[in-house]
Amino acid sequence: MRRFLAPLVAIGLFLGGSLAVAAPDPATVTAAEQQAPGTQSLSGTSVYQAITPVCRIFDTRTSNPPALIAGAARQVDALDNCFDVFTPFNNNVVVAVAVTVTMISPSGNGFLRFWPQATTESNTVINFTTGESQSGFSIVPTNRNEFKGRFFNVRAAGASGHFTVDLVGIFRL
Repeated sequence: MRRFLAPLVAIGLFLGGSLAVAAPDPATVTAAEQQAPGTQSLSGTSVYQAITPVCRIFDTRTSNPPALIAGAARQVDALDNCFDVFTPFNNNVVVAVAVTVTMISPSGNGFLRFWPQATTESNTVINFTTGESQSGFSIVPTNRNEFKGRFFNVRAAGASGHFTVDLVGIFRL
């Protein structure tokens, strides 16, 4: 059943549906279910809102700053270039963003990490190999205590290259 659920949810969201995600009561979470370091638990319920059409929030090929240098961190604004999309949500706190990430012609093998602003670096979003453009999808938590969850950070490890980030949805309180 589980293997059929994800495609059905994805199709429903693609067709303009919405998804509510409820966090468990912290008192009932076992030690094995504890969150990973650098992630944030969601208190209450967050609501997924699909962004149609998809909005490009970051592209190092056309904007300043230039390509991401291996080891350097970069801050990404989830509202950048998408302010009109977010106007109805300005009074809501964004707790995570759903993004498509593409690493374009990297100089070597490596990976990209995304993590919430003002927290510890944590999740690898995409692995890449020399000269091959790679794309992937990720739900990136934001730090809802910093600017209503607008920002997250990215770092390339192993190699430099251009990358794009396309916003496909947000999770908001």
